[in-house]
Amino acid sequence: MKKSTYLFLGLLVCAVAGGGYYWHQEQKFNDPNGVKITLNPIQPTQYQAEGGEIIAPLVIDFSANIVAPNQVKAPIAQGIKLLPSVKGQWTWENEHALAFLPAQDWAAGQEYQVTLDRQLLNASLSYAPEVTQPQTVKTAPFSIVRAEGEFSQDAISGQHYAVGHVVFSHPVDPKVLEHAIEFKLVQQPKGKEATLIKTLPFHVTYSDNQLEAWIRSEPLALSTQEDEFVQISLLKSLQSKLGGNTLDKDVGIPLIAIPNEFSLKNTQSTFSFVNDEEDVLDQVLTLHFNNEVNEEDIADSLVAVLLPALPKGETWSYEKLNESALLQGEVIKPELLGEGQSYTTKTAFRLSVPEERCVYFILNNEFTAKGGYRFKDPLGSLACLPHYPHHVEFVGQDDLLPQYWNSKINLKIRNAQSVILDVAPLSKTQVLSMINWSAPSLRPSDLAVFKPERTTLFKTETLHTEGENPRYFDFLSVDLAEKGLPPKGIFWLKAEVPVPAEKTEVESAVKNDIDQVTDKLTDYRLLVLTDFDVATEMEDSGKYVVKVKSLATGEPIEGATIRLVTVTAEEIEAQATNEKGETTIELPKENAGKTCVLWVTKGDDASFVIIHAP
Repeated sequence: MKKSTYLFLGLLVCAVAGGGYYWHQEQKFNDPNGVKITLNPIQPTQYQAEGGEIIAPLVIDFSANIVAPNQVKAPIAQGIKLLPSVKGQWTWENEHALAFLPAQDWAAGQEYQVTLDRQLLNASLSYAPEVTQPQTVKTAPFSIVRAEGEFSQDAISGQHYAVGHVVFSHPVDPKVLEHAIEFKLVQQPKGKEATLIKTLPFHVTYSDNQLEAWIRSEPLALSTQEDEFVQISLLKSLQSKLGGNTLDKDVGIPLIAIPNEFSLKNTQSTFSFVNDEEDVLDQVLTLHFNNEVNEEDIADSLVAVLLPALPKGETWSYEKLNESALLQGEVIKPELLGEGQSYTTKTAFRLSVPEERCVYFILNNEFTAKGGYRFKDPLGSLACLPHYPHHVEFVGQDDLLPQYWNSKINLKIRNAQSVILDVAPLSKTQVLSMINWSAPSLRPSDLAVFKPERTTLFKTETLHTEGENPRYFDFLSVDLAEKGLPPKGIFWLKAEVPVPAEKTEVESAVKNDIDQVTDKLTDYRLLVLTDFDVATEMEDSGKYVVKVKSLATGEPIEGATIRLVTVTAEEIEAQATNEKGETTIELPKENAGKTCVLWVTKGDDASFVIIHAP
């Protein structure tokens, strides 16, 4: 064979081998079942309130590990193309994720193309075709997150301003923003297009991170014609200082209405009852306004007329009011309850008006509120005083009224000629049942739900008071022993004020910023007539040390039986007190977190203590 033939065959073998290798490599980057990638969305940058930002990276996730652990966090200088080009650093975030952190913040609404070179990838693995094909990802677009406006008044000077507040998704460049703002005074009758009155000067302040802007007018006069508004618009050419997209369209802040000088309104006039510093009940008239007024101006401008009493069952209404009724009425002078504020939206007055009578208030329009607001016409308002609140209450802060064989109780009563007192003796079972229902306390509201048995020992007494002035409290003391009450025991007490059928409870719907007084028609307590003074203390071991002494003498009580019982009357343990009046009770672990009772007895005397085991 000729030498040239051998040369040809050698070249042919090399070509076939090279072609096979090329084909094999191409198959490794064209394997549908090979490693795949996911381009994660670029998360929005976190802008700090005081300025600065936390920039989110572009992350490419691979479906398998690509690099060895020692390559993680190592910078990558080549093998990746990012268009448009951005300064920054590529690194392997972990063995299967590439991350690019730009040197400066991402542009807003910008689309980027990422292409991976084969030399970057692990040659021992096969890859899906899209791994080395161009992939695109887009940053969050620049937009207006919130735009709102208001007509405001300076708290000191009373001058008026229109203020627009805008929140952006990305920081803005002040010069660019201020060229994109249109600030106009317009007239826009309902259902019609706005017509320009004039362009207004404005100035803008910014948050430190330049994500928020407050666009404020120069001082504005109150409206002199109907339907005047401030119109603030941001032109669609606006973009963030990072560059990128502009707005899709012009964005308008909702129109800001400019009120006229006759915009002062009395939004509410209410009667209420308030306890003064001496616990005496006052009638209080409160006038609420939509703008700040001077208290002295209101006091000087207010006239009150006590209208004539009407026949029983009738009341005054605006339809019944006429000049004759006002002339028959009695002019009264309300006492200003000033709060020491020169300007306020709430002004209160003290009055003395007979119960369930009506008053007509006239507020003239000769004064001016802060900001130049006035009433267009004098204001007339009708208010009718409800009945004085009824009140009954056992004297004593505690829910229980334990006493040493002293059956006297005291009641605090207002605007009532009598009180109905119910007294029911309770058995141990009834007390435990009550504790079970209302645990962990025995508040009056809990006792109100309890319905004691009406046994022969159940007592109902009607107690009469001497009080005639519904503004003042009366105090009533009664010895229940004189009413047939046993000298020892546990008793359920209820005090109730009977209300005439034609009277209704004082409504508490009035929303004043004062401590209103309303009806309190009932009160409940437990009365424990006992000589036992019982104290408990839990040791570190979890055991309870119980100490019993005499309320009469203060001496320890020996031989008192202490029963630890559940609220369902299951007895857990019983112990007797020693010569020091002490004993120790241990609560089983299975009762931890439950309410239990220490029931104390000796002879015909009994008392109890509620314990709440941790």
